[in-house]
Amino acid sequence: MIWNHQFIDGSGRVKPCCRFGGNLGHLQNDISETFNSEKMESIRSQMLNGEQPAECSRCWNEEKNGKKSLRQRYNSHSKLGLDTIATDTPKIEWLELAISNDCNLACRMCDSRYSHKLYDEELEFWGKTYAKQPRIKMPIESVYPHVPNLKHLKITGGEPLITQDHW
Repeated sequence: MIWNHQFIDGSGRVKPCCRFGGNLGHLQNDISETFNSEKMESIRSQMLNGEQPAECSRCWNEEKNGKKSLRQRYNSHSKLGLDTIATDTPKIEWLELAISNDCNLACRMCDSRYSHKLYDEELEFWGKTYAKQPRIKMPIESVYPHVPNLKHLKITGGEPLITQDHW
């Protein structure tokens, strides 16, 4: 996934995938900046050298314990075209976007980065929130240049169907 995928949440936090432990930065103007960053190149080099980057420990631990990891599930998914990845020419072909935190629900497993309804609750209970402000929205225009190359687009919450930029 580190050769063709980017995850961006409503606050603009950019990661190679949704499970990555940490983030690579925040979206500024172009998602290519992060995708082609030194940090991403370092992670790609580690993978090519057979190393297991610490930020990817969730998948490595699942595999070690006999569970099929998210990485393995995506790599075996025939419609994603991951079997044709050229490791010497990374290219964004798959985006996972949480466009905003607009959501009409307040699910217990969620937080304010994905549901604005949880912002006040987090502030009341913990004195801080995951989202920096009640309503957040990524600059959707930044993905437009990559649309012609996309093989897969996954839009997550907030709730995509009430987020105007989804349409």
